[in-house]
Amino acid sequence: TSLSSLVVAEQSYWALVYAKKAVEIQKNSLSSAEQIFDYVSNKLRLNLGETADVLQAKALLETRKLTLQQAQNNEKLSARDFNKNRFINSNETPANLADFDYTKIHNFLIPQEKKDRLDVKSQEAKMKAAVADAKVSEESAKPSLSLYGSYSQNQVQPTTLDALNSSFERKGRSATVGLKLSMPINFSLNSDIREGSDLSALAAKTNYRQKVFEQETDWQNLIQSLTIYKENLQLAKKIEEAQRLKLENERKLLRQGRTTTYQILLFEQDYLNAQLTTIEMAYKMLVLIAETKLYQN
Repeated sequence: TSLSSLVVAEQSYWALVYAKKAVEIQKNSLSSAEQIFDYVSNKLRLNLGETADVLQAKALLETRKLTLQQAQNNEKLSARDFNKNRFINSNETPANLADFDYTKIHNFLIPQEKKDRLDVKSQEAKMKAAVADAKVSEESAKPSLSLYGSYSQNQVQPTTLDALNSSFERKGRSATVGLKLSMPINFSLNSDIREGSDLSALAAKTNYRQKVFEQETDWQNLIQSLTIYKENLQLAKKIEEAQRLKLENERKLLRQGRTTTYQILLFEQDYLNAQLTTIEMAYKMLVLIAETKLYQN
């Protein structure tokens, strides 16, 4: 349906936003890795650092290059999927994509009531049509008895006036009265037709009940997932902020020579993971929000 297509298009849009945000985060992470590598390399040239620190920073730098490349490839795939919904054959990311509005996501009110999805309504219509066809088939197979009759004046007069005057005379009148019985002769074929119609109606009813059950299950899962991801997003934002402050403090200690490169690398990874988790929770939340529109048609 057109509504389902719109929901899929919206979900692919947010997937592209998520992929683009991931690329931005990986670029920032790569920039930080380059700064760490330059810092420890410079210390080693001045005989103030250790080769192990340079090797660790180099490994981090190469890892960040790889993860950035993977994120960029994922962005291209997401862009192609989104553009496909616009009938555009391209893997270019459109300009001016919206950002995740965390305030709007946080304020989203999880719906408590729903309407039937269009696929459920369609199945209901098919079920009613099958039941009606079965009823028609049943009625058409029954014998029918009808009463019929006719009345006419058959005499012929030379003039119109004579014909009108003789209309009230008994002679020349004719009338017919009878009964007409209609019933199928091939009882076996008729029975098979009725049985087929009944089975089609039964199958349609079963499919409809299954659709209704699946809809209810999907709805409950959707509401539960919305609640979970909304809570997870709030926690992810707090964790990201805590990891950011922790990393900034550790960077100051590194410049003062009061911590190790290895500790910085660990904190860099923690902050990176926290950022990716935050945008992942936001993306999944927006995908679910788009899905709620299927129940609000």
